Amino acid sequence: MQVPLSKFYYLVVLWAKSMKILYVSFLHPAVAPGGAQQIAYEMFEAATEAKFEASFLAAIDPNNPLKLSKPGAVITGFEGRPHEYLFFPQNYKHDTFQINDERTLHFLSEFLQDIAPSVVHIHHYLFASTDLIVLCKKVLPSAKIVLHLHEMLAICMKDGQMLTSDRRLCYASSPVACHKCFPESDPDFFFIRKEMIQSAFRLVDHFVAPTNFLMNRYIDWGIDKNRITAIPNGTKRDAGFRPQGRSEQVNRFGFFGQIVDNKGLDVIFHAALSLIKDPSVRRPIVIDINGSNLRFASPRLKSIYEEYRVRRDELATAGVEINFLGEYDRAGLAARMARVDWVLVPSVWWETWALVVSEAWLFGKVPIVSNLGALSERVEHLKNGLHFDVGSSVALAQTIKSCAYNAALHEKLGSAAPQIIDNFKMLELHQPIYNF
Repeated sequence: MQVPLSKFYYLVVLWAKSMKILYVSFLHPAVAPGGAQQIAYEMFEAATEAKFEASFLAAIDPNNPLKLSKPGAVITGFEGRPHEYLFFPQNYKHDTFQINDERTLHFLSEFLQDIAPSVVHIHHYLFASTDLIVLCKKVLPSAKIVLHLHEMLAICMKDGQMLTSDRRLCYASSPVACHKCFPESDPDFFFIRKEMIQSAFRLVDHFVAPTNFLMNRYIDWGIDKNRITAIPNGTKRDAGFRPQGRSEQVNRFGFFGQIVDNKGLDVIFHAALSLIKDPSVRRPIVIDINGSNLRFASPRLKSIYEEYRVRRDELATAGVEINFLGEYDRAGLAARMARVDWVLVPSVWWETWALVVSEAWLFGKVPIVSNLGALSERVEHLKNGLHFDVGSSVALAQTIKSCAYNAALHEKLGSAAPQIIDNFKMLELHQPIYNF
């Protein structure tokens, strides 16, 4: 891939010999696909192609079932790829993002000294730990530390989702509010947890968030507004990543994502039932389900998922065809997108970016999203996509009804899709933060 010949590119050539950047991610997209690790890796690729001396360190979940290293290994290479490494933290504490293992910290410290980057861009502290920030400041005192916030894990111990135990939206964390979700931990624990995380965060030179929504959540939590910047995530233009045509009837809808509770797949299934009960709905309507990781879903969602798999023929006979297409990877995304006209994003949590929205626009599809968080910030209702009330299968069914067979609406919304920056432009936008 040829690097764009912009002013930025010429500036990079001048700085490349002296600028060394270490990108740190939780997981590696080749090990486990996901938005945060994909974005981190694409920044590494852009920096490498732009002639920086870039390295990539992927922190691996200690419970990952894959045998990716020899027992006891802390940091290894990865498949012989130049400047790519895997990090295996030992005695990692999920609740406070700390590593209680001196041997692990010793090898991590040696790795940082060997790489000797002038910029450490941490794309996630999950598995990499907040101890990494402390070590960077200790062994690389002159290095710039940039922390990319992809989620709200520091704010919310419930997987950063900001959802209560009964799955209501949570608007702010507090020791008592968090104690209600985790009654086994007293409020003092959550006070101390916040202090410990913020203590490490005070060593960060600058924070980056992909949306104003996420940036403001962290400002409310305690990050100085002068130390954080909102920069949209870029998306690498792989072969085939271009606008596609639509079906003649524009009656094909698709879900793309993890089969887990917070993605709202049950909202789609219940909407399908509403559609077959409405005699005014034009049929057929086709809904593709693309995704995997059902093993991480709750028993409730697993039961609903299996129920609708069993009822697939019944629904198809009634005019709503649900196709369970399973897991997909980046190489197969274009083919999956080619099957649909509209992309459904029925998340029941806030979402902080939603890579699938960018992918929908890149392929010329129209996103239909829950009206909350980063989704409602990125997608403007009736301008470049559609909103529906979060968690409402009735509202989603009505939206699907209004979209199917409505080519004029698809044309109007699709033509207003915003420009999605690529990974090189994303790297360029970090120029002031890296202090070129």
